[in-house]
Amino acid sequence: YDNGIVLRAEGYYKNLLNLRPYYINYQGPLLNLFEFAHPDRIRLEPESGYSKGFEVFLNRDTGSKFSWWLSYSFSKVRETIDGRLIPKQFDQHHTVYIDLNYRPNDRWSLNTSWNYHTGWPHTESRTRVTEWYSEQSYNFEWYPGPLMTERFPSYHRMDIRASRFFDTSFGRIAAFLEVRNLYNRKNIAEYNYSHMGYWNGRTQVRRTGEEGWLPILPSFGISWDFR
Repeated sequence: YDNGIVLRAEGYYKNLLNLRPYYINYQGPLLNLFEFAHPDRIRLEPESGYSKGFEVFLNRDTGSKFSWWLSYSFSKVRETIDGRLIPKQFDQHHTVYIDLNYRPNDRWSLNTSWNYHTGWPHTESRTRVTEWYSEQSYNFEWYPGPLMTERFPSYHRMDIRASRFFDTSFGRIAAFLEVRNLYNRKNIAEYNYSHMGYWNGRTQVRRTGEEGWLPILPSFGISWDFR
């Protein structure tokens, strides 16, 4: 457009064929640093699948002090496993990005960004008796409930960043101060489950806690671009 706004829209559809087996950790795939050694690791063998969606991107940058861009995308990624169509682990239907930049002069740059996406799917943990010793004593094991039938709450956060530039005979030095997750949103990464006992003919499991992504996090840094 004549006012410097750029609009782009894209859509896609892809059939997923000849898929390879892969492993996931259904209890804690996000925060477990040694996921390959965790007992909740299971093998999935997808038979087929598809991914589809579209994205709308809007941008305005005319070289002036103020610029911005925003995007919205809708997507679905599904696989057929054991005859049932389930979402992929990082499937997110709605995603929004907003980015605002202000450069009052060549020495300063201020940036604010916000992003949102639909909560990722997850699998609830369950238990079952493996061996009885008496009416009150038994061994049990954890196993996954129906795969990817639950979803975490939506994820969103705001980041801000201020940068100061210094031009020297040896290049440009940039110092920045950044605050991630400015309003300290607790975005859920995974849930904790506890085995509560056996009654009514089955073992009982309760959700007893949750793990979150990083809280508000300030940081400072310096970079040097040599000439």
